[in-house]
Amino acid sequence: LEGRHAMKVATSESHTLFLMQDGSVWSCGLGFCGILGHGSFEDHPEPRPIEALQHTRTIDIAVGVRHSIAISEKGQVFTWGSADMGQLGHGATTDMDIHENAFDPRSGGSFSYVSKPTVVMELFGKRVVARSAACCNFSSAILCEQGSIYSWGNNTDGQCGQGQRCADHKIFYADPHMQRTAMQSLIIPRKLETPATFQKLAAGGYHMLAIDQDGRLWSWGRGVWGPLGHGDQRTSYDAKLVDDLKYHICTDVVAGEAHTVCLTALYRLTMTGSPANTELSPFSLLGLPCGRVDRQMAARKAVTPPSTSLQLNAFASAPLLQLALPYRHEPGQPVVDPQRYTPAQLQSSILLVDRGLWEGQWLKLQTSDFDFGIKLSPAGAEVPSDGTGIVAPVLFASDKLWEEEDCKDKVCIFECPEEFQNETNPENLLQTILEYAIKCQQNDGYACIFILPEGMETFSIEGLAEGSAEAFAVRQVVLGMMSQEHGAVLKKHITQLVNVRIAEAPGGVPEEARAWEEKREDFTGKVYYENSATGDKRWAPPVVLPNTVATLMVVEEDTFMERLLGVLDLNPKGVVVCQQSYRPDVELIPLAENILDNLQVPIVMVTYEAGEELKSVASNGSEAIVSMEVQPYGGVCSWGNGSWGQLGLAEIENRQFLMPGQNVLTGEANEYVHRPHYVAHLHEHQVIGITCGTMHTAAVTLSGEVFTWGIAQGLGVRTEGMKSDVPMFVEQLEGLVKATNVYAGHRHTFVVGEMPYKSIV
Repeated sequence: LEGRHAMKVATSESHTLFLMQDGSVWSCGLGFCGILGHGSFEDHPEPRPIEALQHTRTIDIAVGVRHSIAISEKGQVFTWGSADMGQLGHGATTDMDIHENAFDPRSGGSFSYVSKPTVVMELFGKRVVARSAACCNFSSAILCEQGSIYSWGNNTDGQCGQGQRCADHKIFYADPHMQRTAMQSLIIPRKLETPATFQKLAAGGYHMLAIDQDGRLWSWGRGVWGPLGHGDQRTSYDAKLVDDLKYHICTDVVAGEAHTVCLTALYRLTMTGSPANTELSPFSLLGLPCGRVDRQMAARKAVTPPSTSLQLNAFASAPLLQLALPYRHEPGQPVVDPQRYTPAQLQSSILLVDRGLWEGQWLKLQTSDFDFGIKLSPAGAEVPSDGTGIVAPVLFASDKLWEEEDCKDKVCIFECPEEFQNETNPENLLQTILEYAIKCQQNDGYACIFILPEGMETFSIEGLAEGSAEAFAVRQVVLGMMSQEHGAVLKKHITQLVNVRIAEAPGGVPEEARAWEEKREDFTGKVYYENSATGDKRWAPPVVLPNTVATLMVVEEDTFMERLLGVLDLNPKGVVVCQQSYRPDVELIPLAENILDNLQVPIVMVTYEAGEELKSVASNGSEAIVSMEVQPYGGVCSWGNGSWGQLGLAEIENRQFLMPGQNVLTGEANEYVHRPHYVAHLHEHQVIGITCGTMHTAAVTLSGEVFTWGIAQGLGVRTEGMKSDVPMFVEQLEGLVKATNVYAGHRHTFVVGEMPYKSIV
């Protein structure tokens, strides 16, 4: 294919078709059943043109396991290959003017086939003008110029979408000598009866999907392992809307053997300065839409933000206002303080809000948006669950750098002593943790939070000897554990606050450390510290406090939806929801139908990092304008069978999407999801193209990068195991080719791209 421009590749486990820019079709692979279209069963390891199509300009191609389809510029449909399941659409295989028969050594019988591209006369006679094609393993479908769909072939699992009791069904037997091998098929094309007009068509192993003119996704066929996205594993014999994406804008869809991947529109947020503040350099970031994207598409208009020359096609443009909301919403309480914001101010702004806390036990700092997760112990005091929690200043007690009296009226956070940093057994830490808790309690501390060694899971302490002095003391103070990961973030933040206080203090000495002097004992030379004003002495250097307040909270119910509805009731120009650090990635938010029916306010979710960037703009006094646009690409959602990593949903922080399941008939065990989930790993990568193999997936970005995930054979990158559960960058292509599209087969992948120079070999 050197020197030729490939427009599309259609590939299966046995053969491949190449559609060239000049409209010619080339094929290679195994030749059984005549699937290469050369009039024989001969294999061809290298591509060669299909002569039967040389006088036809082809605009689309598709392949099943043992058959092929080509669509001509005039809308004619050509099919060839195996005809045993009616997948060619030429009618009964007894018509020997079209079909040929050959001996099948595996079954001892014969099979029917067509070895050269042949026009499907049923469609030609009805003057159907086809524009694209898709193939399941043994089924076929075409999308017509008017937006209708015709399908034929195997319909046993509803993959043709013609209903379970279609009058045109024919019964075929996969093996006439075996019972229960009957298959329902359509041997001629039949129009799909739906109220929708379609613009895109795709097919997996045993299911099909289509996108209508409004960007809504429909699916039908086999539902095992959830590839239809309807929230269950039921087979659908008729086309049905994928409700979770009903109000999103779907721009492309592809499918593998039992999984589906969809490309959706994102929102682009462009930040500019207001007329009063032109110092803010314009920048933009991406967010995941929530709510009625279809209505925002219709509301777009030309917008030029103040003090810029930008030309945007935006559906909202207004000042950005950050709302100071509580860590969680309390039902029955107003979302915002009416004394702080006027209705006019809220209604004329795009509001920036935090998502709020999930169910769990948390430590929040007044000076940080990070969610510090803790695990409280039943052996300690209870934290009020009425929303008030415990609020107090923070003491960060580094190893041997604190005194017991420093605990008074503080939430005390203790670093793990150096001698236990490599400890893996919680039992060996128990006595040390209890000693810290008792010291905290005896010195009127409010809480003892212990940071565990690296790699140790948080645990709770319970079952102390009833009536013992130890149990009584610990019962008077809140006792909790924090992971090393969160502890490191906390220590870094506290250190920054302390350094700021030192830098701002006169002479670099904050007030609480000013009167202390370092001294030594006369006989031992041991260092101690004495307060020149009070005469107090201590062994540890005076603690410089970070001047921040901690709140310990127990959240028993996620009230995000109530919080969001309260913000929507303010009727702003738009709402930007910032994810929290606990789950920093954006995710699909399902809203109830009664909310969506009347929803006019645009909602967008941004990552924790993007939220921090927006908050820094809002909090530094900059008067910023945010403009919202629809970007018709970039969002990737997946669902179905994910056992080989083909969904790309693993290693999304503090989320576990995949569910285990087992087929009761076959015993086959898999992991799957039966609703669309957002592939957060690709959020910032501007994905413009997607493709599915049998058990792997690939994507191409606006900048020409390629990402792959799933079973290792199809990835083009080295993996430690037999699969990759997360999208991996195909770095071998970097600098060699700028990818424009990507196509996947059984366990292989093709990339079409622009090469900076011709190949030498």
